[in-house]
Amino acid sequence: MRIIGVLIALSSAVGSVIAQLVFAHVQKKGRISTYMINLFKTVITLLFLVPYLFLIDPLFSLSSVPAEGWLYLCLSGAMGFVVADMFFFGSFRYINVRIAMLIFASAPLIVALISFIFYGERLTLLELICVFLVIGGIMLVLSQNKQGTEEEKKRRGLGLTFAFIGVLAQAISNVLGRSCLSYLPEDTGAIWITAIRASVAFVIYIVMLAIPKNHKDVAHDIKDTRAMGLLLIAAFSGAVIGTITLFECLRYLPMGIGSALCSITPVLALPVALIRKEKLTLLEVLGFFVTMGGIVLYALT
Repeated sequence: MRIIGVLIALSSAVGSVIAQLVFAHVQKKGRISTYMINLFKTVITLLFLVPYLFLIDPLFSLSSVPAEGWLYLCLSGAMGFVVADMFFFGSFRYINVRIAMLIFASAPLIVALISFIFYGERLTLLELICVFLVIGGIMLVLSQNKQGTEEEKKRRGLGLTFAFIGVLAQAISNVLGRSCLSYLPEDTGAIWITAIRASVAFVIYIVMLAIPKNHKDVAHDIKDTRAMGLLLIAAFSGAVIGTITLFECLRYLPMGIGSALCSITPVLALPVALIRKEKLTLLEVLGFFVTMGGIVLYALT
């Protein structure tokens, strides 16, 4: 049964990396707006997660969730599916998707730091080592990307700022969502949280549609049928293959091992970079593996 869990976890990582690479492609080319990417991704997530939930957990009633839980879930949805995703996908316009993915993969460690600062949760020596490995690895990767004109450096700085704001928002969202797990079924609670957060984000995106720029972007984007087709593939890969298999693998594997295997998406992007004949320095590759080593080690502790 363990091998089944490993295969499911790896399929989750593959689905996620396909989604992010395709999102980056349509974003980099300027064919689809960040708003449209996030709206479309949220809709696809709901279209597949909601029926999946009613299939595996049809008897659960959301009326058992208290008002405080709903507040945290709404804030979590706004931070994770709106703020985090808008900044994360927005960073693709300015920096390489591999770097953005690497920064975003550090979210679990930022969650640990937030929990330590605000909730007094203790960090073990091994967890502190993981934090330093991740920070050191990211700094090693970023140190290899300082060349370019002043304009390129400004764009890169903006992209890095977007990526770090995105990962911080995602970490805050995870902390808020985690606090609601006690109100939801043990086996399907994480999936319910994802579906509820996506529903909150959908409402926010519909409200944002009233902004003239977003309205024009949607009218423009839906005319590009090829880009919308790519967006459908990416959303399906991320929402269905990536999200559902992430939860399914935990039926066969301990949470630490499952989370570790699902978090290797930045490493999976390296072969794609080699196929595209992108320049990769030895220190950059080393930085990727040092960072991922810290993330995987943390997931296994």
